Amino acid sequence: MKLIFKKDSILRLLRIVVGLVILTGLSLLGNRLSPLIPFPMPGPVIGLILVFVLLTLGWLPLKWVDEAGKILLLYLGLFYVPYGVGIIDVDPSVRKIGWKIIPIAITVVVVVMLVTAKLFTFLGKKNNKN
Repeated sequence: MKLIFKKDSILRLLRIVVGLVILTGLSLLGNRLSPLIPFPMPGPVIGLILVFVLLTLGWLPLKWVDEAGKILLLYLGLFYVPYGVGIIDVDPSVRKIGWKIIPIAITVVVVVMLVTAKLFTFLGKKNNKN
């Protein structure tokens, strides 16, 4: 059986893999740097700061991590499901007060979505004027 791949799909897959390797490497580097910082900061946050700095300085071309970032953002919500299930499954006190946590969680999600929408609208109008 002969498989036929389009050149574009192979290049896109390669860009995704390279981007994931770069982002994972920077996250792991952040984990290594985390104990060296005099205040507590999670390693992945340091990794994101490194990504931001490298992109801002132009040392990391956006095209190297753009495809991988889009894929990660597409499935971001799924990354939180195991943590939520684990918290509810492990701690019986969460089951007892869960009904109190749910409205708070919904409120927080709605507020974050509204603030994000307003921010993007504001930044979009500002960019259109320039």
